[in-house]
Amino acid sequence: MSDSVAAMFNIKEKFAVATFLVVSLLSPWCHAQDLKPIRVSLSLGAGQLGLWVTRDAGLFAKYGLDAELVGLQSAPRQIQLLLSGETLFASTSGTAPMRARIEGADTIFTMGVLNSFTLSVVAVPEIKDARDLRGKILGVGSLASSPENLARRWLKQTGIERDVKILPTGGYIESLAAMERRQIHAAVLDPPRAYIGRKKFSFGTLVNLAEQFKYLTTATITTAANVRRDRDVILRFTKAYIEGIHRVKTDKEFAINVLGKSLRTSDRDALEETYRVFSTLFEKVPYPAPEGIESVLEELRGQTPKAKNFRPEEFVDSTFVRELDQSGFIKNLYR
Repeated sequence: MSDSVAAMFNIKEKFAVATFLVVSLLSPWCHAQDLKPIRVSLSLGAGQLGLWVTRDAGLFAKYGLDAELVGLQSAPRQIQLLLSGETLFASTSGTAPMRARIEGADTIFTMGVLNSFTLSVVAVPEIKDARDLRGKILGVGSLASSPENLARRWLKQTGIERDVKILPTGGYIESLAAMERRQIHAAVLDPPRAYIGRKKFSFGTLVNLAEQFKYLTTATITTAANVRRDRDVILRFTKAYIEGIHRVKTDKEFAINVLGKSLRTSDRDALEETYRVFSTLFEKVPYPAPEGIESVLEELRGQTPKAKNFRPEEFVDSTFVRELDQSGFIKNLYR
């Protein structure tokens, strides 16, 4: 082979290598450019485990989405962002979006991920059952909140509503601390704090509220306008999220790792307990439960007369979950 021919092949070889490197470097960028960017606001807490796992498992990207999850403490703020078009979805409890719809907004539930409360009523060791609460104080994070309304429903059910004082403490952590100091005798607590109370202070559980009442605790909300305009994107999001719930239920170690990172804790026992509660209660087929919506409506009817004119089905668009249910998509995940 002549020197000129060899040089020509050398140039071609170098060009091929350079081309390969450019394509390799650009491929992820090009793929990222193909993903549809969306923003999702979510309330803070382990009820969002399904979304965290969906993101960390790469399932949004699998369905062509680049999802930014924006954590917000305020549910009304989540609804503001949704109605302004700054987010495509909100993930929170049923109260704020239903109140917004009653007042004229077009908020709509597409999924009911948690249709039960994950809370329990925990009491100091001296309180053995509900009757021992007569003349005592029960703590809730804040008044006019879902935990307070739920506590009142339970107290009424047990016949001691008039005999128990309800005190706002500021939050679950504050309730636990107040019980330790015996400033209150019982409290409505979330799974991590209930577990800590039992393990560290020998507190006892009086009632698991998830077994007593349905309540739309974690829902996916969008607007009717978004449904008309972005139906394909909403369907892809629903697929990703449902597959994320499947991953939570079937891959405990991955889910616990995501939970620990998101909650910023390495307490394995607390993470195990939190995972146990939420992985059990997450819906495989996440239709918003009419009974859970009715429980929210019951609260709102006491706050605004307009709520009396609404029925649970007016807050829901189940067509996305129904399509995936009837097509066999969800069933195939659990085979």
